[in-house]
Amino acid sequence: MAARWLGTVAIATLLAACGGGGGSGDSGGSGGSGGIGSATPQSGFVLPAGSGSTVIALDSTNHDAAVVRYTSGGTASVSFGSVTRTWSVSPKVVGDVEVTESSDGRTVVVTARGGSGGSTSSSSLQYTSYGIWLESNATSVLDGSSGQVTSVSSFVIGDPTPLAAMPRSGSATYRGQAVGVELRGAQLPRTLSGPFDASVDFNSGRIDATADLSGAGDGSGFGRVTMSGLAISGNRFSGSAGASGYTGSVKGGFSGPSASELGGAFELEGASTVHGAFAARAR
Repeated sequence: MAARWLGTVAIATLLAACGGGGGSGDSGGSGGSGGIGSATPQSGFVLPAGSGSTVIALDSTNHDAAVVRYTSGGTASVSFGSVTRTWSVSPKVVGDVEVTESSDGRTVVVTARGGSGGSTSSSSLQYTSYGIWLESNATSVLDGSSGQVTSVSSFVIGDPTPLAAMPRSGSATYRGQAVGVELRGAQLPRTLSGPFDASVDFNSGRIDATADLSGAGDGSGFGRVTMSGLAISGNRFSGSAGASGYTGSVKGGFSGPSASELGGAFELEGASTVHGAFAARAR
């Protein structure tokens, strides 16, 4: 389904120090209207910097947008669709990803680890945030002594590049990070991460990109996700994604001045189901 938009603060502010609120709007459009204040991230999860932060992309399992409100005690009340959870702002590190759990352990958000500050780190992003939301019917979604994942959505949130500022010619390369969650029957969800690279040809309006994913905790390989010939429309893009034995789709958009960053969400189906998200900045 089409991506939902937020007029104010969204799940990208999950690890920030102050908050706000918001609601979902119609699909499509040219940007949000509200503001996100001057919140400061508590970890590597980057808060989009501008005043028009919107949901850029959500994968096909999405049913609604997200709303975050903060308390003075350092917790956050997070809503995704009809689900509301109370959160701590202290994520735990699992390999190359950060996992932030709700206080009841039934909901987690998986994001790229941001501590390295390098070109593939989420801390290097200024206008884009991304991750994966999971809900379970029991505690410990990823550790999972019992229960299974009941809802999962990949998301990308940022400050979309104004249409007038989108490049109309030339090319650019982008480097960043991708995260994923693999679901396979009754097995525990497996977190994935790896480098993301994209080549953008603004003349033809096409993007070719790859994400090389492996197990975030154990380094076991998943493989290369290929996104070839993604079509740019305005400040958004969409197309097909695939990996060995998998097919799927991807959608996303450009953030920041002059398309300085991009981000997207993808979904793959094969022997398992993979939900993923990525963001990158121009080199």
